[in-house]
Amino acid sequence: MKKSKRFSVAAKNSIRLLAIFNKLKKFLPKAYRNIQIGLVLTETEDYKTYQGGYAVPCTINIGSEYLNTYPTDIALAEILAHELGHHVMGHVLIQRDREITPQEEQDADHFGMFLCELAGFHREEYITWFERFENDREKTLSKKHIQEHGTGNERLKRLKDQSKYLNSIGDFK
Repeated sequence: MKKSKRFSVAAKNSIRLLAIFNKLKKFLPKAYRNIQIGLVLTETEDYKTYQGGYAVPCTINIGSEYLNTYPTDIALAEILAHELGHHVMGHVLIQRDREITPQEEQDADHFGMFLCELAGFHREEYITWFERFENDREKTLSKKHIQEHGTGNERLKRLKDQSKYLNSIGDFK
């Protein structure tokens, strides 16, 4: 697919991304409802290794390649909820020039799972999606990424373990 066509597909998918983002934000404390969302054109030379999304103060950026590859509602909800987790837990405010830790990534994974559940997505669907995404990108992750985020298997095991302890979202409230 030509670059310009892929950009237009990503732009079209970004409308769905924004709708899901607004749905998720309803369940956040008011202080976090002004977070902005950005689209990064990741199919350009500068972003060839870009994986999906990242959080910076006041903004969540999502890559166009992610939008084109994973345009399903659960895929969009998962990445948004995970990045919102980094905001709510203060990971983006601690220090700008530091690496994220595997524990912070796992905390954002859990937050994302529960935020998605509050917004009407099923936990099992979230975990199934998370597993697929981690399997898809397993061979392409850099050592630095694994060092910062942990392995997909470690993160998935923790999500499944956490899910066992909570029977319903009512247990989380």
